[in-house]
Order: sequence, then C-alpha cells, then structure tokens
Amino acid sequence: LYGDCTAVLQYAEDGSVKHCILIDTAMAAASPTVIRKLRAAGVKKIDAVVISHAHGDHYGGLSNLIKAFQIGRLYLPDCTQLDRYQKSYGNAIRRQAKKIQNHVYLKQGSAFNVGDIKCRCIYQAPADKLSEHDGHHFVNNQSIVLRFDLGGIIYHTAGDLQNEGNNLLIKAVKGLKADIFKVQWHGDANACNVAICEAVSPNYSTSDYHNSPARSGRGTTRKRLLAVGSKFHDNYTYGDIFYNITGGKISVKTSK
Repeated sequence: LYGDCTAVLQYAEDGSVKHCILIDTAMAAASPTVIRKLRAAGVKKIDAVVISHAHGDHYGGLSNLIKAFQIGRLYLPDCTQLDRYQKSYGNAIRRQAKKIQNHVYLKQGSAFNVGDIKCRCIYQAPADKLSEHDGHHFVNNQSIVLRFDLGGIIYHTAGDLQNEGNNLLIKAVKGLKADIFKVQWHGDANACNVAICEAVSPNYSTSDYHNSPARSGRGTTRKRLLAVGSKFHDNYTYGDIFYNITGGKISVKTSK
C-alpha cells in the first residue's frame, strides 16, 4: 500500500546495530511507520540509502528520513537513459540527489561496502532494448539490479523490474542464483516470470504487498517460486518479515 522499503542491518557483538543500509524508502505517507520500526530495531543512523528506480513509492520517504536520521551516503540509479525518453523521471532522481551532498549514481558494475555488507549493481536494462519508452513500465524496467553479499548469503533485489527487464537480465548476466529473493514489483505476476524464478532459484522469497495475494496474479508468483523450492513470505499473510543471518545460516521470523 505504501511502496517498498527494506533494511539491511549488521549487528555488533553486544546486539546493537553497527551498520544500516536502507533499500528504498517507501512513499512519504509511510514515513512514520518506517521511522518507528527502524528506531525500534535500534537504528540510530543510516550508513546508506539505495534508491532502486524513479518512482515515488520507492523514494518518496527520503525527505522525512533525512530529518529523522543522519544518513551517510545516497546511492541512485543512473538516469541518463531515462533522460532519453522520460526526462521528468531523470529529473526526479536528480532532485533526490540534491537532498544529500554525499551521493553516487550506480552503474552496472558499481560496488560499495558498508561494514561487512557488500553490494554490487549487476545490471540496468538498456533503454533502447525495451519495447516501451513512454509509460510506467519503462521506468520499472530501469530499476537497478543489486546483489548483496551478507556473509556468504546472497540477497537479490531489483526494485520493480518487470518481465521484459528480467529476460534481458537473464541473457546478459550469468550466475543469478541467490539465497534470498526480493520479489519484484510488489509480487505482481508480470514482474516475476518463470524464467527469473528458475534463474534465481532462491531458498527464500519475500513480497512486500499488503493486499490479498489473489490480486494482480500475486498468487501465481507465489506458485512459481514454490515450484523452484523457495519458501515464500508476503506481508499480507505474515506481516513484517525478518531474516536473521548468522554463521552462513538463515532463520526467519514474522510479526504474524
């Protein structure tokens, strides 16, 4: 209902939060909830915020987060391809960049580390290879594909990348297997085709969607991921979803 926001936290031995990366910020209306939950988790500062693409339900909460936390660095998708077809969305990304002096535009191959958390941008669909250039789907397919290495556990997340972007990704990048898969475009079946499910073949999948899984084919997405052996969690059924990674092992708890 309020967009997309995921926190990646590294803990110190005493249980305090040592590092925090936020992937997307949800929309502004969700900020009170996002801020409250981050503080409840023990977050006092945010080392990095990563914006996956130029839609407000993924970056809209940034201004409120800046007021609530010290933010070290902002990572944004390359917007030069957006400029070629929908410059207004490229400008939207540049407006976000102006909010934090220390900002970086991620391109394919870009990488950064925060503590022991390693992140690499492995792909962004070439605009000229996308069939649509003037609508909502084009911006979704400009989502950057990120791979996080969390102590040997691989977390794959790609904003709202849709099927066309998935197919280009699979052709361009080999070795997409991941342990945890953030389901794209809030679990919509048109962003999670059989090909990407099989390519990633995750052990765990999570979908941030608060309405019935029957809507927009989201039940189909769940079936596709179960078919490749993935455990599946969505916010509608399970509430907040927490993955704990310790010693190369994953455990899951949920608020429902």
